Amino acid sequence: MELAVGRLPTALTERRWASTQIFFAIVALGWIPFVLSAMSYRNESWFPWLISGRVLFLAIAACLAVLTYFVPRLRKHSELAYSMACLALQASFGALENPAQVDFYNFTSVFILMTAVFTRLDFSQWLKFSYLPAVLIAGFPLLFKDGRYFESVGSFVDTFSAVVASLFIGLLIGHTTCRRNELLAENKKLQDELFKERDQQKEIIEIQAKELSESRVLAEIARATQMLAHDVRKPFSALNLTLNHLLGAREPEQIAEIAKESLPEVKEALVQADELIQDVLDVTSEIKTEKDKVEAEELIRECVQRLFRGNPEIQIETEFEHKLLMIGSAKKLKRVVTNILTNAEEAMQSEGLIRISTHDVFRNGEQFVRVSIWNSGPVLPAEHRKDIFELYHTGKSGGHGIGLAIVKKFVNAHGGRVWCESGDSSDGNRSDGNAISGSAEFAGECSGVTFSFEIPAVEDKTTPIQETLTVSRTEHGSEEAIIRRLAERDSKLKILVVDDERLYRESAVQLIKWESYSRYLEVRTASTAEETRLSVNAFSPDLILLDVDLGSHEISGIELLKQLRNRGCNATICLHSNRYIDPRPESLRALGADALLPKPIEGSTLRDILAINLI
Repeated sequence: MELAVGRLPTALTERRWASTQIFFAIVALGWIPFVLSAMSYRNESWFPWLISGRVLFLAIAACLAVLTYFVPRLRKHSELAYSMACLALQASFGALENPAQVDFYNFTSVFILMTAVFTRLDFSQWLKFSYLPAVLIAGFPLLFKDGRYFESVGSFVDTFSAVVASLFIGLLIGHTTCRRNELLAENKKLQDELFKERDQQKEIIEIQAKELSESRVLAEIARATQMLAHDVRKPFSALNLTLNHLLGAREPEQIAEIAKESLPEVKEALVQADELIQDVLDVTSEIKTEKDKVEAEELIRECVQRLFRGNPEIQIETEFEHKLLMIGSAKKLKRVVTNILTNAEEAMQSEGLIRISTHDVFRNGEQFVRVSIWNSGPVLPAEHRKDIFELYHTGKSGGHGIGLAIVKKFVNAHGGRVWCESGDSSDGNRSDGNAISGSAEFAGECSGVTFSFEIPAVEDKTTPIQETLTVSRTEHGSEEAIIRRLAERDSKLKILVVDDERLYRESAVQLIKWESYSRYLEVRTASTAEETRLSVNAFSPDLILLDVDLGSHEISGIELLKQLRNRGCNATICLHSNRYIDPRPESLRALGADALLPKPIEGSTLRDILAINLI
C-alpha cells in the first residue's frame, strides 16, 4: 500500500508529460490537412501568409512533441501557449478572408476549446491570462466582417454560432479543468505532507529504536562488567586472605600447611581470571588462526578430561565418526569446545548427560568436520537462541555473555559456522536462521540444547600445513638437554627481561633463579625503552623477553623491537604479552620477533625459549 501511494505523484506527473506529447503529436497530424486545404486559396493575396503560417505551426507542433519529451521545463503551460498562438493565427486568417465569409473565422472556436481543455492554471488565472485574451482575439476579426451580420441578434447567432457556443462551452470546460487542477494540486500537497510526516515518524522511530537498543546494550555491558569485576577480584581476595593467614602464622609448620591448602586454590583462581581476561581481549580484537591439522577426537577428549575429571555427576557419551582432520589452531578450537562444554555444565547445574558426536560433511565442493554437543539441560526458548552468540547476551544470572561470543568469533575466523538447536529439531528453529538437513545429531531428543559447529577439514594426516613460531615443547627442551648445551658454552647465557611492572620483573627473575640451570644464566631487567637500549649496548644479551605494553608514556614493545633490529641487535627476542598477537611465523618475522610467549611465564615455557635460543 505504501509503495502504491508513494508512486502516485510520479504516476500523475508522468501521465501529464505523456498528455503533453500526445497533444502536440495530434496537433501536428491535424495541421497536415490544414496545410493541404490552404492550396485552394492560392489565388488570394494573403495566401503566402496562410501557407507559411500553417507550415510553420506544423513544424512547431512536431518539434514541441519531441522537445517536451527531453526538456522538462518546456512542459509547463506549453499546450496553453501553443493553443493561444494558433488562435491568434487562425483569427488573422478570419480577418483577411472575404468580409462576406466566416469559414476561417469559425475555426477559431476549435482553438478556444483547446485553451480550456489543456490549461493547468487555476480558474482565476485562467480567466485573466487565457479566457479573456481568447475572447479579445476571437472578437478581433469581427471588425473586418460585413455589417449586415450584426443587424439582429438572430442573424449574429446564426452566423457566429460556433464561436459563441465555444465561448460558453469553453467557460464550463475551463472551470472544470481548473477545478481538477486545483484538486490535483491539493492532493499532491497533502501527499507531500503525508510523506514528510511519514518520513519524520520513521526517523523518530529509528532514533527511538537505536536509543532503546543502545540502552539495552549498555545495560548488558554494565551487568557483564559487574560480573567480570567480581570474577577478576576473586583471586585477589583469595590471595589477600592467604597472605593474612601467612602473616598471622608463627610456626614454619603453620606456614607450610597454609601454603599447601590455599596456594593451589589461589593459583586456580588466577588461571580462571587470566582466561577471563584473555576472553575479553580476544572477543574485542582481530583474530587470525594458524593452519595446523587438528584431530578432533584427541582435542575433545583432552577438553572433557580437563573439565570433568573427578566429577561423577556428569555423564559423557561420545560417538566419533569423522575421518578428516580439522584445519586451524588447536588452542582456539580447544577454547571453542571448552566454552560449549562449560555452558552445558552450567545449564545442567553440574548434573546430567552430555553427548558429543562428530562426522564429516561435504558441501559445495568443500569438506568440514562437524562437532555436535548435546546436553540434557532445559529447553532454550527461541527468543534466547536468536541472540545466544551475541556479545554480552546471557540468560544466566551470573553469566558474562562472552563465552559463546568467543565460540562464534573463533569458528568464523576458521571459516566455519556455529549454531544452536533446542527441543524438537523439526521446528526448524536455529540460532542462525538456516535449516541444515541432518544438522541435529540427537533429533530424537525433545529436551536439552545442541550446539553444533563446522570447521574446514582435509584428508591428509601426515605433515602439518603450516609451521608455527609460537613457543611449544620440543625434544630439545628437556632440562637435561638444556643443561648440557649451557655447559658447553664459553660464557653464561645472558637474558634481559623488559617489563614496565616491577613485581612482574622480580617474579620472572626469581623464576629463572629457581631453575636448576640458573648458574649458567645471567639475568638483567629493564623497565623503559631507554633502559632497554642502554642494556642492549652494555650487556649484549643473547635472549630478550620483551613486553608488548611498556606503559602509557612509553613506545610499545613492538616499536622498540623494530628499533633494536634496526640498530643491529641479533639477540633472540621473544614478545611477551597478554594481548592477542598474530602467532603465525610470517607475522612474527615481519615484526622482527623470534617467538611469542603469553603471560605469565612458567618454568616449562622458559625451557622452551632457551631451547629455541640454543638450537
